[in-house]
Amino acid sequence: MTTHSGPGARGCGLRIKGAVYLETKLGPFGQPIENFLIDSPQVIDPSALGMRPRGMTPLLREDATHLLDWVGADGYPNVVDFIEEARRKGISRRVLPSLLGDLTPDSRLLLVHPRAHVHNAVDFWKALHAAGRAGYPTVPCPSAMRGDVNHPNVVGPALQLDTQDDDWTLPQPWCLGCCWHDVTNGQTVGGDAPGLANHPALVQGSVGDVHYQAWARPAVPHMEYRPALFAAFPITQITVIRDPDDALKVNKLFADVQDLLNGLPAFLEDQ
Repeated sequence: MTTHSGPGARGCGLRIKGAVYLETKLGPFGQPIENFLIDSPQVIDPSALGMRPRGMTPLLREDATHLLDWVGADGYPNVVDFIEEARRKGISRRVLPSLLGDLTPDSRLLLVHPRAHVHNAVDFWKALHAAGRAGYPTVPCPSAMRGDVNHPNVVGPALQLDTQDDDWTLPQPWCLGCCWHDVTNGQTVGGDAPGLANHPALVQGSVGDVHYQAWARPAVPHMEYRPALFAAFPITQITVIRDPDDALKVNKLFADVQDLLNGLPAFLEDQ
């Protein structure tokens, strides 16, 4: 993820003239996005970390200063909204210039979503099973796609449980891949005919101008979500958006940003 960001609308809207953005670019020799996902998502206490439901919070560690970024459910109701947008467009997050001074090439953007972890995972597995989704295609968990054998893909085994035994003694960490089975506000594309293309739970998720395939949430009486870290991305550049109506101000801002940075490149872009 190194050379460009996709244009167009994002879940957070269009980029603002004269604003500063932290970016992770896409590129032909970049790594798969799964390499940057945290699976299982790590539950956090936002208050203890000083996080606010808007904006970024610096996190000082021995190796570097990182930025915690709260991905709001208003723009990204589903965790996979953000992931699928990033897969196609890269990362672009507005940042205050005052947060740039301590960043280095070792800094990471740590992303938090209020629905990244499901505390009552067992209820979710049971609902998937009750919905008759055995044999139903499951999304490979990001850990499995990276070759990590220590994190179980709990969705597939849960779908194969014998209802007579009702043996729910599976390992129960929440798998980030299950978020593709927990999409709300998706447009139903399935029907009643057999086959994946007509499965009634198949939906098209949308965020900005990005569309992706996923599955609707099963009938869980109550979902107990927890805010959690779900991704950690390198920062490839800082971008300032030009404003033709106030070029002098933007040029000064760009110069100030360049003075603040320590090893990270800065660029002026039109949008």
